[in-house]
Amino acid sequence: MAAKCGPKCSWKKAMPNHIVAKGLNLFKHGYHGEPLYRRWKAMRERCNNLEGSSYSYYGGRGIVTCPSWNDYLVFRRDMEHGFDKSLTLDRIDTNGPYCPFNCRWVTRKQQCENRRPKTPSVSLDANRFITCMGRTHNLKQWALLCGISSGGLHRRLKRFRLHEALSEAVEYYILVDSRD
Repeated sequence: MAAKCGPKCSWKKAMPNHIVAKGLNLFKHGYHGEPLYRRWKAMRERCNNLEGSSYSYYGGRGIVTCPSWNDYLVFRRDMEHGFDKSLTLDRIDTNGPYCPFNCRWVTRKQQCENRRPKTPSVSLDANRFITCMGRTHNLKQWALLCGISSGGLHRRLKRFRLHEALSEAVEYYILVDSRD
């Protein structure tokens, strides 16, 4: 027997007769197999499932989803633009909620650069943002601009003041940026 979510829905799913007979419909729409739907479901799992393996890093820290995103179709409307199955859902402010103004689609590499530090005591964490002369980048990005490894820049930041450690990067960056 086939079940569907409503009279205006053309999506049908073959379901066991006993489920349909009871009037239960396990799917509200036909999106459950799509990558975007899986991202939405995983987001809600991280924030809402007390038994989930990632709950302590999200819902347990107070990370929530905006109430309108409890409806997948609203999430889809807000986030389908720019979505690609190779991208991940990223919160711009890692301590902020999952909501339209704080979420974007990024590559896994970009998302790794936006992680919060694992231990607050590490002062030069690779994901910590450093601002110097009006430019803000994380340690890895500054290292790329300097043409040295992030470990090398980390050592320079321990030995020199911020401006001195980054001076080569800042001068190069400003020179390249002014050519645009």
